[in-house]
Amino acid sequence: MSPATTAPHAHDQREHALRRRRTVRLTVVATFVMLAVVLAACVDARLARSPRPNRVVTRHASTVDDARSVTLRSAWASPIVRPGTPAFDPKPFIGRPVTHGAAGTRMVALTFDDGPSVDSTAVLQGLENEHAVASFFYVGDRVGGFPLIPARAIADGDDVGNHTLHHVEMVGLTRAQMLDQILSTNAILQQATGLKTVFFRPRSGHADPAARALLAELGMVMVLWDGRDGDTDLNSTVDGITRQALEHVHGGSIILMHETNPKTVAALPAIIRGLRAKGYTPVTLTTMLQAEGSPVGVSAAAAMGAKVAGRKR
Repeated sequence: MSPATTAPHAHDQREHALRRRRTVRLTVVATFVMLAVVLAACVDARLARSPRPNRVVTRHASTVDDARSVTLRSAWASPIVRPGTPAFDPKPFIGRPVTHGAAGTRMVALTFDDGPSVDSTAVLQGLENEHAVASFFYVGDRVGGFPLIPARAIADGDDVGNHTLHHVEMVGLTRAQMLDQILSTNAILQQATGLKTVFFRPRSGHADPAARALLAELGMVMVLWDGRDGDTDLNSTVDGITRQALEHVHGGSIILMHETNPKTVAALPAIIRGLRAKGYTPVTLTTMLQAEGSPVGVSAAAAMGAKVAGRKR
């Protein structure tokens, strides 16, 4: 074969090989595109079947039956029992949101949401330095990162409450999802502290009628607030947080705070001193509500709160 004949033949072979490689590449790209489309469709379908509010992850595949509900309720209807103090009876407060204590007291409850966190130790140390107590609402799935914090809070004389498992609003959830949010967190907190809790606060204080009814069925007290320190404002300052916490305080105030804001941690000593300058004593929710809901009376409950604070001196 002459060189003139060989050259076109080799050129044709190269062109054929290039076409084959292009075809293979296009086939691979098309296959990946089709897989991506299929996966996206599967994800959309799964999200469509899932409850959209709060993006709740539930561990229950089916509706909880009545027998199981009764078992769960009986497991958590017991009152908080702290060694050395009278048991708190939640019955007078079940079925209604608690926003404040008895107006005739000189007690104020500082309540911290969203922990445990990297700032938990600083908050607990700040309370200890000021010989004060508070109440903490912990998110269940955050306890694993700070497993010793709830136990320290209890040892310091503070209260520990339930702030849902995944930090969600209790609105538009199924019964199974609500039970998961509440009871899973109760179990986590009991494992961490050795105590049962009956105090519950949903994210943002939002709970629909179904959630409130379930809390009452479980024998739990939903605690809200009537004062706040403004520490969730984007432009909050230490002075502003202190001023807002003290501005409208009154006997029986329940003040909403967040331990996840370092400015709140910095403001805490000034808030406690400011309360005392106004003649108020920082107490736990247990102490405050015992004054309202039990025959021990306001003065006896206040004395018990002072005794708890005194143990920190």
